[in-house]
Amino acid sequence: MGVKRLIRIENLSKTFGNRDNGVVALDNVSLTIEKGQIFGIIGLSGAGKSTLIRCINMLEKPDQGRIFIGSKEITALSGKQLRRERSKIGMIFQHFNLLSSRTVADNVAFPLEIAGVPRTEAKKRVAELLRLVGIEDKANAYPSQLSGGQKQRVGIARALANNPEVLLCDEATSALDPQTTKTILALLQDINRRLGLTIVLITHEMNVVKEICDSVAIIDNGRIVEKGTVLEVFAHPQTEAARRFIKGVIQIDLPEEIKNRSLITFEPSEKVMLVRLSFIGESAGEPVVSALVRKFDVDANILAGNIDHIKEVPFGTLVLELRAKNGGLDAALTYLRERGIEIEVLKDESTPA
Repeated sequence: MGVKRLIRIENLSKTFGNRDNGVVALDNVSLTIEKGQIFGIIGLSGAGKSTLIRCINMLEKPDQGRIFIGSKEITALSGKQLRRERSKIGMIFQHFNLLSSRTVADNVAFPLEIAGVPRTEAKKRVAELLRLVGIEDKANAYPSQLSGGQKQRVGIARALANNPEVLLCDEATSALDPQTTKTILALLQDINRRLGLTIVLITHEMNVVKEICDSVAIIDNGRIVEKGTVLEVFAHPQTEAARRFIKGVIQIDLPEEIKNRSLITFEPSEKVMLVRLSFIGESAGEPVVSALVRKFDVDANILAGNIDHIKEVPFGTLVLELRAKNGGLDAALTYLRERGIEIEVLKDESTPA
């Protein structure tokens, strides 16, 4: 059996204002999100990402297009049917949206009250949720007595109250400091693993995507300009929008001195090449440079490099000037490719500097 597609968005468009003079928030957006994924949607302010997430639970009605959650087309529903399907979608917000006059426990219980869950059953469910998010000791506190991270934990518990199939997170960590952001992301990842919950995460921060997302879509001016697994997008960004976000996390552009570096051969049989190697997964830990020197009699000059982790998978790049005689360089590059290392030839001795 293949992976079940939980959310399917087809040709979604949304304009605010009149047709001739309005603001296009979404322009023919199509996406598929698999069951159990943590799916990131990243874009700058005004790109359309918040409108998209609000269309998924029909807080905003699109002008055209269709949205399916499971087998149900929620864009075709209204009234009682829509409310029933919407109860399967939890949502957490940037500014928490807690009821200040209610305790933590009562905030979490609020969706259960609306759903008509008996008080005894609701009380038990609230206790389970507060344990899950790690704030069972704050049940009787009020929002004003909580830190930002604690408030967001209440928001997460409340969003999970009705056992949703999908959790929508609209800039859920943007109001938090970096350390608290890490703990909230770790909590979301833990919830995803424990409950098998599908999480759609809207953000303008690529670090958030890098930390916990499986796949990502990049939205720019209301259009999806790039999508794929997080590793694919980091390793091979196809658009300027993707490169702009990635550059905020890892260095992908070459320094000018390397771009302008002259490659000079000293003998007719010698070959010189400037290459960028991309390592993903296990290959990131292999001693490839020493192997090239030892096995193929290649001189390797390391000019730049970095290594990072994308959702716990090591990922790195290395810029090398390689020099060898008698075909040794071609054999060395073949050796690298056979080990799953991506090679981008930036310059060779036949290319003008």
